[in-house]
Amino acid sequence: MSTKQQAQKLVHKAVKENVLSIPNNCELCNRQDGFPLIAHHYCYDYPLKVLWICKSCHKLIHLNNLDTWSNSFSIRDALLKKNKNFKKNYKKYNE
Repeated sequence: MSTKQQAQKLVHKAVKENVLSIPNNCELCNRQDGFPLIAHHYCYDYPLKVLWICKSCHKLIHLNNLDTWSNSFSIRDALLKKNKNFKKNYKKYNE
């Protein structure tokens, strides 16, 4: 089993055992519309350190090579500067 698979398995177990809880909204854009959130790992060496984000934000993180950045504020700032769609959605969900 790869390190990535082990980390994903540990997150699933932690959620199931109430060690981790999934928030109601995306930690980047604040989207809250019933879509499932993804546990994004900064580093698989720290399997329970995750950012709970929507599928759109997850895709943007990887497209913009921000997948190893370690905090949501710096990722959010970078996406606001780089990506028009993120900026539009961020305004929509944070009005």
